[in-house]
Amino acid sequence: MKKAHKISSFILIIILPLLVSLLALNISLRAPEVYSYHLNESQAIDYTTLDLTANDLADQMSDFLGDFFGDEVDITENAGYANDPVFSDTEQEILFELRDYLSISLLIGIILLLMFIGLFFFLYAKEEDELIYTSVKIGVLAGLAFTILTGIALALKPVRNAFYASQIGIKLAKDSVLSILFTKGNFWINVDVVYAALSVILIFLIYYITKRICDPDKMFDRRGKW
Repeated sequence: MKKAHKISSFILIIILPLLVSLLALNISLRAPEVYSYHLNESQAIDYTTLDLTANDLADQMSDFLGDFFGDEVDITENAGYANDPVFSDTEQEILFELRDYLSISLLIGIILLLMFIGLFFFLYAKEEDELIYTSVKIGVLAGLAFTILTGIALALKPVRNAFYASQIGIKLAKDSVLSILFTKGNFWINVDVVYAALSVILIFLIYYITKRICDPDKMFDRRGKW
């Protein structure tokens, strides 16, 4: 086995849990269903003076976070009518920081995915089917472990606070709309559940595709040998 092949297989193992985590976290924090479920379950809007429904706010939040190039936070009460902004300038700055962080992490996730695909087919072209299969199996275990650790981190408020302080660091008043909306109820638990479910789905989708292509236990390999 060539050294380049061993290095490629090692990189596959490292990349798999990282790309899965980044993609799953992006989907979890951009999906309107996550915000809609949280806002309806927690009734958080009732603790504010906002004049809009949970679903309206959830859709607007998702639209903003999914708009990579928008230069304003277009989240308003009675969208299309009064157009009164929901969030203060400070809160909007925090949302911009969150969106930028998600966009950068998504870009990294896509780059890692392309690297994974490239290395996969590099090894496949070199007829290293068993090496690919073994690497992905190890990557699956690493991915599951990483998912558990990340899920625990998301569930722990001190860890979230430390991450917020280091990555965003903008002080937010406890009575601000943004603080009220996402401290009432179990927003991060909901995100955690969706993140974990998506991670497991992505991990086993990668494993399934790999097994279909590179399973060493099939009767004949692609070179026609026993």
